[in-house]
Amino acid sequence: SAYQSLAAWSVGSPYDLGTTKLNNGAKPSRNSNPNLKWETTQQTDLGFDMGFFNNKIGLTFDNYKKTTHDLLYSKLVPYYTGYTDYVTNIGSVENRGNEIGVDTRQRVRAIDIRLGGNIAWNRSKVLDLGGDKEFFLDGVNGSLPTFRPAAIVRVGEPLGNFFGYIWDGIFQTAAEAAASGQSGAVAGGMKLRDVNGDGKITTDDRVILGNAQPKYTVGQNGFFGWRALSLSYVLRAVEGNKVVNLNRQGMETPGDNVNTLRNTLNYWTPGSGINNMTGIGIGPFNAMTSRWVEDGSFVRLQNVTLGWDVPQRFVRHVNVGNLRVYGSAQNLKTWTKYSWYDPEASSRGTSDLQLGWDDSS
Repeated sequence: SAYQSLAAWSVGSPYDLGTTKLNNGAKPSRNSNPNLKWETTQQTDLGFDMGFFNNKIGLTFDNYKKTTHDLLYSKLVPYYTGYTDYVTNIGSVENRGNEIGVDTRQRVRAIDIRLGGNIAWNRSKVLDLGGDKEFFLDGVNGSLPTFRPAAIVRVGEPLGNFFGYIWDGIFQTAAEAAASGQSGAVAGGMKLRDVNGDGKITTDDRVILGNAQPKYTVGQNGFFGWRALSLSYVLRAVEGNKVVNLNRQGMETPGDNVNTLRNTLNYWTPGSGINNMTGIGIGPFNAMTSRWVEDGSFVRLQNVTLGWDVPQRFVRHVNVGNLRVYGSAQNLKTWTKYSWYDPEASSRGTSDLQLGWDDSS
């Protein structure tokens, strides 16, 4: 926002006037920072374009390094200031990546064939946070306050990391639950991993659970032309990214009186050995865990277009120079292991700090 450097007030706070309680009081909600400025970016690119066999085959390559300084960062401040944080320019992030593209053109008898493809990969890294080692982000929306914080930005790590507990199966017996050091543990409930080995489950056992950024993005397109007919398509693929599927969170309590998913039918019972679903009436652990982190990789047939260039003899008498009739279909098929509707869903936004949350698709 262009107004983040200005002080702000919020309305709606309760307050007392003598013994009378009133509402809609105003209080400062953001301190001013007249020195706030836009982020700055330095980028270096190295690439080439090449053609072979009379440009029937084209090859492109691009390597880049981009460093962003003076990041807009909400830095935590002591509570005695009256504020929780203030926006300032602190820190830097580096992005390195490559992109390779290939295009081919050939004619096989009367068929014109054009095929192309590209692959790209980007790696981000937080270089500096103005003296801080890390800071946390809510990630989830306000309906799951106990899940917060569910994301982390840490020096030396990429942007887009999810943060929470590792789900380690289901407690099979009451004795196992009692000895776990996990608050609220019961037989048939979710078991969390004691990462630091201190014999109890605390916030110190939270770790990075995955990253929303894809390792690779791939595109492939094709065109086939024969006389007046043409067929084209576009394929797109993403590999290596994670998605937090919070749509499941409220629908995976076996025996619940609201809509539940089919997989809750295979619930834990004493002696069953089931290790991936809680028992009847036992809900998921009420904090962010790896249970909700899924593989977001996919291949999508994004577009198919079939066209016909109407011959001149059919359109000349209506004073039409050229007429093309075509039909196009979008998102015909998606191949993915993601369990919900769309692996590209992003309920928070599209920035590097907002990707990968799905609770409204």
